[in-house]
Amino acid sequence: MSRERIPFILYDLMLAIGSEDKVSPLLNRTLQRLIFHTAFPCGMVLHDIPGKENSGQSRTMKLAAAIGDHRLLDHVDEELVLPRDLTEGPAEQFTVTSLHDLPVHQDHYHEVIRLPVPDFGTILLFSSEKMDSDIPFTEIFKPVLGNLSKTIRLCQNNEMYTNSLLAERDAVIMANERFRHALDTSQDAILLIDVEAMQFIDFNQTAVDALGYSHDDMLTMGPQDITTDYDQAQLSEFLNQQIITEQASEIITNAKRKSGGTFPVEIHFGIARQEGQSTLIIAVARDITAHKEAEEILFEEKERAQVTLQSIGDAVITTDKAGQVEYLNPVAEQLTGWTLTEAAGKPLQSIFNLIDENTRLPASNPVEKCLRERHIVGLANHTVLIDRNGMEMAIEDSAGPIRNRDGDITGVVMVFHDVSKTRKMASELNWHASHDHLTGLCNRRKFDQRLSEILHLARGDSSHHVLLYLDLDQFKVINDTCGHAAGDEMLKQISALIRDNVREYDTLARLGGDEFGLLLVDCSIEQAQQKADRVREMVRKYRFRWKDRTFDAGVSIGLAEITDQSLDISQIMSSADVACFAAKDLGRNRVHVYHTGDEDLARRHDEMHWVSRITEALEQDRFELFCQSILPARGEASKTHYEILVRMRGENDELIPPNSFIPAAERYNIMPAVDRWVIEHSFAALKKCIMQGQKSHCLLSINLSGSSLNNDSFLGFISDALASYDLSPGNICFEITETAAISNLSIARNFIGSLKTLGCHFALDDFGSGLSSFTYLKNLPVDYLKIDGSFVKDMLVDPIDAAMVEAINRVGQVMGLQTIAEFVESEEILQRLAGIGIDYVQGYAIHRPEPLLTALSFAQQPASMRDASRMNT
Repeated sequence: MSRERIPFILYDLMLAIGSEDKVSPLLNRTLQRLIFHTAFPCGMVLHDIPGKENSGQSRTMKLAAAIGDHRLLDHVDEELVLPRDLTEGPAEQFTVTSLHDLPVHQDHYHEVIRLPVPDFGTILLFSSEKMDSDIPFTEIFKPVLGNLSKTIRLCQNNEMYTNSLLAERDAVIMANERFRHALDTSQDAILLIDVEAMQFIDFNQTAVDALGYSHDDMLTMGPQDITTDYDQAQLSEFLNQQIITEQASEIITNAKRKSGGTFPVEIHFGIARQEGQSTLIIAVARDITAHKEAEEILFEEKERAQVTLQSIGDAVITTDKAGQVEYLNPVAEQLTGWTLTEAAGKPLQSIFNLIDENTRLPASNPVEKCLRERHIVGLANHTVLIDRNGMEMAIEDSAGPIRNRDGDITGVVMVFHDVSKTRKMASELNWHASHDHLTGLCNRRKFDQRLSEILHLARGDSSHHVLLYLDLDQFKVINDTCGHAAGDEMLKQISALIRDNVREYDTLARLGGDEFGLLLVDCSIEQAQQKADRVREMVRKYRFRWKDRTFDAGVSIGLAEITDQSLDISQIMSSADVACFAAKDLGRNRVHVYHTGDEDLARRHDEMHWVSRITEALEQDRFELFCQSILPARGEASKTHYEILVRMRGENDELIPPNSFIPAAERYNIMPAVDRWVIEHSFAALKKCIMQGQKSHCLLSINLSGSSLNNDSFLGFISDALASYDLSPGNICFEITETAAISNLSIARNFIGSLKTLGCHFALDDFGSGLSSFTYLKNLPVDYLKIDGSFVKDMLVDPIDAAMVEAINRVGQVMGLQTIAEFVESEEILQRLAGIGIDYVQGYAIHRPEPLLTALSFAQQPASMRDASRMNT
């Protein structure tokens, strides 16, 4: 080999060594290049075996690579026993006489090149003849051997690291496969839920088998698709609550199969958090069909299993007949804080510490009670268990005797469970049942209960107490201007303001809307007035701010004293309410005290009594329609004209005239409801006659109150009613009083105009009673003028009244209106009115009021028959 080739050879070898990252390819490639450059036909790489003991003239090495002799190739990766003088020593080229210890063609090879590789082993090259070179091969290859050693170590480290990673990967894959297998073979259906999408993202085979859907079907479904008792919104709210509280929970419901069947399941929910991703819910559902069936069987076997059923629970403790602990199940260990090993043999009371939740006194030992009474016993209500660490929990339990075959008691089994959540929920429900949800104050129910207690106290010891009835002034303005949210906020702020200035033993309640009640205990009426005035002043100074607006506040307060002379809570509440109304009526933002002899308050009290009676009559449909004829003063009528009159049927079936209840209905704004009832039932009566085939020739006059006239929705109500009953508007006339029309002239004009456009008629009632009657008359497009009856009834004896009747009639005729005279109570008045030229007359001399349906049946007769049969009845 010439010197000029040496750099090329070294470069080639270094390139071969650096191009591999695994030991076996590296050794084969290096050996191949060595054979190529030396022209030796055969070679091998031998690897030292760490820890291998060698003795004598031989050593054991592993054949790591071989080229050129098929015998060698058959022994790669095997251990070979080789002579030391062949494998040990420096890099050297030498001649051998025999290679009988090697698996090669022994007679072929006599020339050997030995190349030791530091920290690894030896490379041997074989040839049948000596190869000459200007420079010995061993000298040429020495620089390469060190690099080869380092590269081998790098490759070994790389392979170890790679193998480690692969081993870890395989371990994870195997663990996942084992876990997946465990999930798929679990008796419970396990489902992973994406709460945002309300969709399953994974599930085990048990879930697929139990529900009957395919895997692909399940991936498009969510929990709402498999439960019968909850919709998507309810489940979404429930699951999001689990995420917020981070507490596991459970529900029992029915699951739906694809086939349409259902089965009961108990589902436990847990949270699965993912780093950087949305939180998931794990649902573990167990088919409890067998459990339900078992319960049914146990119920049917009542006599045999009665003790077990009555004692069933979560935690179980058994004792011997002396009350010494024998057994605790795991749940009992958890609830008491004692393990079975620690508790065994101890008296029950030393590990089962019970107290009364209210008195904090020790509670009776259920085991001792069971042994004493020799039957099943239960804990008293409000029992609390204190565990070993001092933690408290509400429990319910029962204890039953354990008997041997002879019926002798050998011990007691006690079963109990934690009811802290249930008891807390019951406490919260009880609070909500007695408190207003918006303000947190007592509600009306709780207030009435407290008022009853105070009244009982006053009757027992003649003590004095006071009820304050508070009604916020102008609250409706804020509600209407800024909305209910603003109104609610104002109620909360004012409630807190008053509550902070009330004694601990007084009672403040929200009675409804913007009304509050305050019970002052052991308080004179003088002290209560001072207190009420302080509250009034405090509210007056309060400013309610909503967004960019500020509102003043005020409160009207009524006071009623509670003494041993008070009748009942209804009378006390009514008295305070009346006093409050009087405070409002007198100008608002003031305090008024109820006194028994106050005539004005008595009148209001009577009106308020009528309010409840009217409301009940509306709810129970106890109003009745009557009518009175309106007939021509001269000649026969072309059609029959009736004014509708309303009566109220009392609680004892008595008939109550309108002047008894109408004033209260008008004062307390109930008239729109009464007017609606009258219109609805008048239209229904007229429609009934038409449906029975009777052609109606009637004009029905229906009175409307001023409050109905000002009601924004009332016009629409009338239009809808006409359309609903399919009535001709020409059969309907509405009467409004002069006072109501003049006080709301523009509203009245628009109201009348709208209904006249439909075809309805209008009459102006009680005309002449106002001071400006004639001034406003030309602005009201009415059809009839009803002359106030106060002028008509005395016109025969009072010239001024007679002149007023004549004047109104003349004005009506000039304006093209028809006049109706009311209160025609004698034939003489009738004749006088006819002489004046009045168009129509109405009164007892013409027709006494009768039920509407009766009158409508007469309306179908010819005019002559009607008049003959009805005049002066």
